[in-house]
Amino acid sequence: YSYLLKKTAIGSTVSPTETLTVNGNVGLTKLVGKATTTTIVSGTGLGTGAATVVSLTRATDISGIIGVVTGSTALGTSTVMATVTFSSAYGAIPNIVLTPANLAARNLIVGQDVFVSANTSTFAINTNTVALTASSTYSWFYHVIQ
Repeated sequence: YSYLLKKTAIGSTVSPTETLTVNGNVGLTKLVGKATTTTIVSGTGLGTGAATVVSLTRATDISGIIGVVTGSTALGTSTVMATVTFSSAYGAIPNIVLTPANLAARNLIVGQDVFVSANTSTFAINTNTVALTASSTYSWFYHVIQ
């Protein structure tokens, strides 16, 4: 339907650049992400061993929960632990916010804490200079905003 391809502006006299452009406050009861093909893969930072697992729960390109179980040996330092791929690329590199979702993630010590790197299609959770604890479960909430 061609009317779905038009761009609409509310509160603005400027031609919109997005499908919906709002110049002013927006009141929402809920903001629901609809992407269903956001994916995750493990990296070398998780180490090796039968226990190594990565998972996404309630995952969209906007938010979700990342779960990881580290391996029993050879946990990596200063390397990618997991990479999330968006179902569709952002127009610019988005801001990624990670919040601990369990006590293990919350209690990471200095040098063991994780950090995020991103591009328009993916974001990676990276290990720091101290390896994560072997055979442990960590989880984080993530939020993505461009």
